[in-house]
Amino acid sequence: MMNRDDLLWLAGLLEGEGYFAYNNTPTVWVEMTDLDVVERAALLMVATCRALRLRPGRKQSWGAGVSGAKALALMVVLRPLMGKRRRAKIDEAIRLVEARVPFPQSGSRNRNAKLCDQSVMLLRALYLRGVNFTRLARATGMTRGTLRVAVRGTTWRHVSYLLQEVALVQ
Repeated sequence: MMNRDDLLWLAGLLEGEGYFAYNNTPTVWVEMTDLDVVERAALLMVATCRALRLRPGRKQSWGAGVSGAKALALMVVLRPLMGKRRRAKIDEAIRLVEARVPFPQSGSRNRNAKLCDQSVMLLRALYLRGVNFTRLARATGMTRGTLRVAVRGTTWRHVSYLLQEVALVQ
C-alpha cells in the first residue's frame, strides 16, 4: 500500500501528465521523457515501465499504466485529489463500467450469494485501505479467491465504485 505522500505525488503527476480513460476497460496511463519519474509511477501503480517507440527528432519517451480492476481502484482513490477535468474523465470511466449489463442472476439477486452489495462496497474500501485478502477472509469466513474476484470486480461488477469514495474519505 502506498503512503499518503506517494499518493499525493502520483496524483500530481497524473494530473499533469496522466491519462484516465475507458477503452473497453478502465485505463490509467502516464507517458513522459523522464525515465526516473515514470519508473517511480510504475512502482506505485504496480505496473511495468516500458520504452515507447522513438520518434524521429524527439527524445526517448517512457510509459507506464494499469487497466481493468486495478485502474478502477486507482481512479477511485485518486478522484478526490484530481482537478475538474481529470475528475470528469474518471467519472466517465466509472459510469461506463457501471453501465455494463449484469447477468440477471448476478449479485444479491442470485439465491446462492454469500455477499450483498453493501458488503462488497465495504470489502473494496477495506482493500483499498490496505487490508489484504487473507485478513478479509479470516474476518468473513470466506475464501480468499471468492473475496478477490468480488473486490477486483470480476464478480459484483454492478456494484458502484463511486460509493466507495465515501468510505475512503472517512
